[in-house]
Amino acid sequence: MSTKTPLVVENKHYFEQTMPCEFPSALYVFDDIDQDVYLPQEGDPTRRWVSAKYVFYPLANASDALLEQYPSVGELMGRKHQPEFRSQLRRGMIALLSALQAAAEAVCREHRLQIVKIGLTIPVQWGLEFEDVYRDLVLDVFKADASQVYFYTEAEALARYLYKYQAHRLDPRDWHQAILFFDFGGHNMVRKPDVCSLRELWKYSR
Repeated sequence: MSTKTPLVVENKHYFEQTMPCEFPSALYVFDDIDQDVYLPQEGDPTRRWVSAKYVFYPLANASDALLEQYPSVGELMGRKHQPEFRSQLRRGMIALLSALQAAAEAVCREHRLQIVKIGLTIPVQWGLEFEDVYRDLVLDVFKADASQVYFYTEAEALARYLYKYQAHRLDPRDWHQAILFFDFGGHNMVRKPDVCSLRELWKYSR
């Protein structure tokens, strides 16, 4: 284990006016329980916040080995056994997902669609314990069945999108060709990127 003291730098320039299709990921989990944990329209720079992604670490009881990569979740993990704090974390995620669900339902009503599957992207190092927490939150909000929820790593989700909508840009004749996908998000670059053969990915365009 590293003996260096981690330097946690808080982003002070996060808050901007959001577009209708955007959902801020800031959760105000450190405030009193009677305050809103999530602000869907515009953030409050006077209040302390944390990224929604980090909320999953204490809720999933993440391992010490994984936490070494993300020192910014240290304070959250230190309070993971406090029932009130865990409830606050969950309340924030429910509020965020509820805003997303309301927007998705509005689109469905407008275009006469129905949600039959829910695909969720996750960092490649998140295990089943993270999926269990994420699935329970989504099912609570969307009132769906567990069989409707699917998980994809973030790089895999990118590959699926490209091969479904941009496959014409790629030449499938060389089945030994390899496509290397890099996701430069903070969660993915601590691990090796996903590498898939063209033959394996070409089916996503079908």
